[in-house]
Amino acid sequence: MLDIVYKWIDERINLKGLQNKMLNEPIPGGARYAYVFGSALLFIFAMQIVTGILMMFYYAPTVDHAWQSIRYIMEDVDYGWLIRGIHHWGSSAMVVMLVVHATQVFLWGAYKKPHEMVWIVGLLLAQVVIGLGFTGYLLPWDQKAYWGSVVGIEVAGVIPVIGDFLARFLKGGTSAGVLTLNRFFVIHVMILPLSLMGLAGLHLFLFRKAGPAGPYKGEPAELERTKEFFFPTQVYKDSVFMLLLFLVLVALAYFWRPELMSKANPAASAFDPEPEWYFLSIFQLLRLPIFAGQWGEFVGAIVVPGLFFGLLFSLPFLDTRKERHPLKRPVATGGLVVFFAATLVLMGIAVSTREALFHHDEKLSALGMEIYYTKGNCAACHVIAGLDEEIRGAPGGAIGPALTDEADVDKRQVGGFLEWQIMHLKDPAKLSPGSIMPPAAAVGLTENEMIALAHFLGDHTKGLPGKGMEAFKKKLEAASAGAKP
Repeated sequence: MLDIVYKWIDERINLKGLQNKMLNEPIPGGARYAYVFGSALLFIFAMQIVTGILMMFYYAPTVDHAWQSIRYIMEDVDYGWLIRGIHHWGSSAMVVMLVVHATQVFLWGAYKKPHEMVWIVGLLLAQVVIGLGFTGYLLPWDQKAYWGSVVGIEVAGVIPVIGDFLARFLKGGTSAGVLTLNRFFVIHVMILPLSLMGLAGLHLFLFRKAGPAGPYKGEPAELERTKEFFFPTQVYKDSVFMLLLFLVLVALAYFWRPELMSKANPAASAFDPEPEWYFLSIFQLLRLPIFAGQWGEFVGAIVVPGLFFGLLFSLPFLDTRKERHPLKRPVATGGLVVFFAATLVLMGIAVSTREALFHHDEKLSALGMEIYYTKGNCAACHVIAGLDEEIRGAPGGAIGPALTDEADVDKRQVGGFLEWQIMHLKDPAKLSPGSIMPPAAAVGLTENEMIALAHFLGDHTKGLPGKGMEAFKKKLEAASAGAKP
């Protein structure tokens, strides 16, 4: 029966001819694992579509429900944490595979004639991938997503002439809110995916039209003699790599589940935003004094990346020699090394600066813990799972939000952590509208005690305050026994 159906379809759309074109592509020099990265990109994009659609069954793109729907996906939907985890880490995997694929094409000189258009369309695809990462960042509608996106929109606003219009269009007004989320959602789930599918199809068409570039070395006769076809050998290698990639994403989703910070609060302007890792280099670039001010920001955020991509687009027309060996193209290869070195240095500075802004202090943490459980009486309203039972023999109160994950520095925008905590202690209602928590001054906390309390909130899951905990527990035991501490 199936044979009859296949024959009927084949007579009308020539399935065998399509199969031959797709699977019987000759590969000069034979199949290699070095050729798997383009297929891996398509595989990741397919996974992003599948996991994105699954999340859309539950996600509500409104400021009132976006954050709650993400939390519902993570906590209540069967394997929702896995779906969101794969989608979250898949965005980073797309960037990594994109960089690896583009680097290989660059080093092997595969952008040269007759592959110029393949290279140019590939660069356009890179722009779309970056856009997907930026627009998807806002959708969880937590503090990190909101303020990181606001900073990105403000950067777009420094573009002369069209900057103000572009910023207002993305925000949907003068400030980020309902329309911002709606527009980012539409761009992320409709406009950019359709653009990526169209460009990916064009990329593949142009690639098949020009044919594989093959290795950068080897005599034509030898490459022809050792050629293999896309099916089955290269398909097998692609499949092995895709399976490995899938297992890595599942492992990342399982062991490092994506965070969901507190719900976006436009009033909490003290929050210190930080972008995803693949934007860290440009983020750090804008911190350099030379790029200070509106025009400096424009040069750093728009002109420098624009010149970089402009150079990449013009590369096939500047480098017209037939030579493809990377060691015989010292300018191109040297430029690539400089680019990666500069990018890694900027990322390293950004990470080290972020870590340096939060100084772990065991003594302050120990003092902060004592204040938390005694003078501040914070445990009456807040829960720190595990620690409450160890210190006071009972869980904390449930009036205020749980602080169990408050101290997880790896999951916080730690650049402004202490500052935010201290400001929140001074005036809770200002940073958290509707909060019934009394200001620190009302319970008699001094400035130094607030600093100590903030350190404790930033340290308690890191094994700190350490020895101070044992000393405090003994002090409490002595007090409860009626003995002099």
